[in-house]
Amino acid sequence: MVAKKAWAIGIVGCLAIGGGTAWANTAMHAADTTQVEQVNQQIPGSLYQTKSVKLQTKQVNIQMEIPVFEGLKDKKYEAQLNDIIMRHAMKDKENVEKEAAQFAEEAKKNSWEMHPYELTANYKVTTNGSVVSLAVNTYTYTGGANGISRTDYYNILNQAEAKNIQLSNLFKENVDYKKLLNQEIKKQINEHPEKEQFTFTSISDTQSFSIEHSNLVIHFAEYEITPGYMGEPRFEIPIYTLKNDLLPQWELEAKAENDVFRSIKVTKSGTEYIVTGQARVFEGTYNYAVKKGNETIGKGHGTASVGGPAWGDIKQAIKIPDKHMNAPKTLTLELFEINQENGQPVNKLVIPLVTK
Repeated sequence: MVAKKAWAIGIVGCLAIGGGTAWANTAMHAADTTQVEQVNQQIPGSLYQTKSVKLQTKQVNIQMEIPVFEGLKDKKYEAQLNDIIMRHAMKDKENVEKEAAQFAEEAKKNSWEMHPYELTANYKVTTNGSVVSLAVNTYTYTGGANGISRTDYYNILNQAEAKNIQLSNLFKENVDYKKLLNQEIKKQINEHPEKEQFTFTSISDTQSFSIEHSNLVIHFAEYEITPGYMGEPRFEIPIYTLKNDLLPQWELEAKAENDVFRSIKVTKSGTEYIVTGQARVFEGTYNYAVKKGNETIGKGHGTASVGGPAWGDIKQAIKIPDKHMNAPKTLTLELFEINQENGQPVNKLVIPLVTK
């Protein structure tokens, strides 16, 4: 499972990590060692590229994919951000190598079997308007039943003068954003089949979040508000529902696509809606719900022509009861997947429906 932590980024907020430089020097290892450090081929005009760090010895197995930004508008900030990200990665690498070496000595003295310590890292970048969201996932395994995972979230204002974004920065000054988001999170928890397992009370001042396509996503660490077996809860809140509360300067858009749905079109015929487009979902299964405000007035599931990771065609007819068609509240269609680990809806796409 992956824990969540939000890192503050900026000149003053940079973490001081001792030992080495941001780009670690290649160490000398024994003949059984394989070490590779390379930057993938640069793509002209790209926002970022990947630095691969790989090391395999009798003591460690390290596989790291580290983002290196090259397309931010503020080059000074870009250099600082890259330095912070690389320092965190190299510190993790240094710690695993040190701990593995110490255990190897103990194992040799006591004739214990030595299994290589593992460190893996990867990342995901999403953009919306002037906001860039980065999630860096790090997993460490040093023996035992489970490893330790961590996700560091970075949210960046990509303008001439870039800065780190906190959740509070997104909302208008007169908006009680905590109350607003707490209500939505509690509503989603109440709809969860294991709602009694949640201990959520409120988001924090430094709450982890990201902007993913058409959603504001609130992240929690493993064990933070649920038992460990439920993984890491995340709550997707459609930007469409927050449009009157968000500051316009972020230029956030309620995009009609995300990682698993694209080219979605909805046509109305009487009290029936026909949904077409493409999806790449697990075993081809997707879910939908039609809502009037917070009330769910219709729900079900459908099947794409093929399962993920390939894109499959979808065509779904959804019948709406007559009494809801002229309701004063806006109807919305939600397309989403169900997380196989914890039963939560994920990759939610919200589309307003025309009722007249």
